[in-house]
Formats: sequence, structure tokens, C-alpha cells
Amino acid sequence: MKHPRLSACLACAAALAPFSGKALDLTPVPAFRDLEGVKIPIVLFSDAGKKISLRPPFKWIVSGDSGSVSLYSAEHPDAVMQIRVRARKPLPEGVTEDLAKWCLSQLPQDAAEPALEGEAASTFTLGPLTGREFTFSYAAQGRRCTTSVAVVDWNERERIAVVVTARTPDFAAMHTAAMGSMFSWNPL
Repeated sequence: MKHPRLSACLACAAALAPFSGKALDLTPVPAFRDLEGVKIPIVLFSDAGKKISLRPPFKWIVSGDSGSVSLYSAEHPDAVMQIRVRARKPLPEGVTEDLAKWCLSQLPQDAAEPALEGEAASTFTLGPLTGREFTFSYAAQGRRCTTSVAVVDWNERERIAVVVTARTPDFAAMHTAAMGSMFSWNPL
């Protein structure tokens, strides 16, 4: 005798299995890399039992949890870099994703009248993986801000978004520091 509820629950669980449990855990674990006797601060992340290291920009403060890590500039309190891991859902065959729209959804909730300022190939790679970067300007809390969202599809289930936000006059310097840090992303 079939149990319709049990069958429905099992079908639902099977459909959601690829999205349950992230393999990439962005909980930052402070560590050091020894370079000829000099201790260089790094943070470690976990990816399916393997470690990934990242060297934060100099004097930036790091905090986070499994879904995102935030890096704050000590000299520019309005600047933040966030690395976020998001679920990636497969698209039906023949459907193209509006990546700019997806990136727009990553802006702060108080972003007023966001405007797309540019789109380019991402300035960094994660191993062999490349991505796209979208830059937006907007008003927030009475100031002009700029945010870039660089997107890399990490695997068939996960997407990494690197979001850099700063006041517009400080954005270029903060973006350069943040993207320079992403070049240190290193599977161990």
C-alpha cells in the first residue's frame, strides 16, 4: 500500500538534496602564514573538508559565519567587503539568467535609485573559475555610495558573490584593496 504523504515528502527531499548543506563554509578561522620568519595574517575557510586561505587587506577587520564573511577597513568605516555564498539553482534549458538583476538584489536594502554604472569580466579568478562584475551607484543615508558585485559560479549548487561597498569618493581605493585580496584566495 502506497503512502501518498510519504511519497510526496521523499520526492521533496530528493529535489532539495542538492541545495541542502553548503559545501563552502565561509566561517573565518584566523591563522598565519610564515613567510621567511614573518607572520602574515590570513583567514581559513572550509570547502568539503579542504581548506582555503585568504589574506585580508592590510588592517581590515574580519568577521562572519558560514554564509558570508565581512571585511571592514579600519581607515574607512563606511567601506565593507563581503564574500557571500548563495544557493545556485539550475535554470530550465534555453533560459538565460539576468545576472545584472541578480546582482542588483545584493545591494543594501536602503539603496535608493540604483544605477548600473558598468559590467565587466571579474578582475580576479578563483582557480580556473572566472566571473562577471557589475558596479552600481545609488544614494543611501544621505550619501552617494558605490557597490560592485562580482559573481563566480563556484559549483553546480553554489555561487560566490564578492560585494564591495564604499562611499563613492572612497570606492576606487577600497575596490582595489578588496580585489587584491581576492587574488590571495588559495586552496590548500
